[in-house]
Amino acid sequence: MEIGSVKFWTLLLCLVVRLGPVHADGSHALVARGAPSCGATSQHQSKCPGACCSKSGHCGTDMRYCGAGCQKEYSDKCDEPTGPGGAETANIPRPHLGKVPYGENIKTCNRKGVVALTYDDGPIVNSTLPLLDILKKNGVRATFFVSGFNKNKGSIDDEKTGYPATLRRTLAEGHQIAAHTWSHPDLNQLATDGNNKILKAEFMFLEMALRNVFGWFPTYMRAPRLRCDKKPGCLDFAKKWGYHVIHTNLNTKDWSIKDAAGLKSSKQIIRESLAKDPRENSWIIEFHDTLKDTTHQLAKFVIQEARRQNYEFVTVGDCLDDPKENWYRSAADGAAQTPGADETKLPGPAPEKDAAAEAKKTTCTTSQAAEKKGTAPAPAPDAHSCVCKPCPACPVCPS
Repeated sequence: MEIGSVKFWTLLLCLVVRLGPVHADGSHALVARGAPSCGATSQHQSKCPGACCSKSGHCGTDMRYCGAGCQKEYSDKCDEPTGPGGAETANIPRPHLGKVPYGENIKTCNRKGVVALTYDDGPIVNSTLPLLDILKKNGVRATFFVSGFNKNKGSIDDEKTGYPATLRRTLAEGHQIAAHTWSHPDLNQLATDGNNKILKAEFMFLEMALRNVFGWFPTYMRAPRLRCDKKPGCLDFAKKWGYHVIHTNLNTKDWSIKDAAGLKSSKQIIRESLAKDPRENSWIIEFHDTLKDTTHQLAKFVIQEARRQNYEFVTVGDCLDDPKENWYRSAADGAAQTPGADETKLPGPAPEKDAAAEAKKTTCTTSQAAEKKGTAPAPAPDAHSCVCKPCPACPVCPS
């Protein structure tokens, strides 16, 4: 038994060595035995016969190699960018909305004593949905920076994937939806290209996908790996396209967690930051909603820790004192748009009803009926007897 165990682990080690480490673009150091390295930084500046040379310098044939960052001069062919269906959004007007700045990386809130939880890279159905359950149970609103062609698992506007339904639930439960590009490339690298063809596609394709789900797209974004700077022109491009670029002042590095020690380290980063006086501090915290158990454990921890230190949870838009109507832009004319009841008319499950609000409405309606019959006095206009203008007895409802 012991000999068999040794053989098993020896074979496993050999397999790992053959494949090599996984790079940021998802490619292995060797995609197959004898596959050459390639590109400008390779030893012999090799090409990839019949394949694509990825941005990390390795050969392959799927979108991890042939998509964003593909080195054309070292590839037989790099695929042209392809996006979701429908009209392009490039010519939609993009007036600057509100007072939140454009053309810079925003790292702090305008308010003190608040925490803006932010989640990048999703949705991933089996990771994002349990996170939404945790946030709902604890009465927390967050901001989700969504990617369009999600982890090479399909477009977020494809109903078969479950992503549109997940996005609708996210919005219906009071969270803010923001942009995180179409395929998660390095935007600084794309901005060095003079015609910005791929950079434009990364912004536009995500807009088209969100337009297909909601009829609007966001005015807030975060760059993959937090890389969108002034010098290569990325921030100027985002400004031209009408986006506030959100950075972070508390990076949990959750993406790097591989074991219990890594989770403990991330929790310590959170604990030390939130221990600072909420009267003088606020936080835009970067997480990822794609890490399943790691995502869920850290969500529970940060909620507990922030409330213990008397911080309030808000969305990014709220932490910047930006009215909600400025968070989204109409895909028809580029004007500010507040998402409303129209979302429930779209395919997919409708947002859940607020049971408390329904109970208040029933109470008020019942009281009104009794008043008309002369069997009860008019109800007092308080928060327990009415919601927004449900009956004449409550002409103006308390906030």
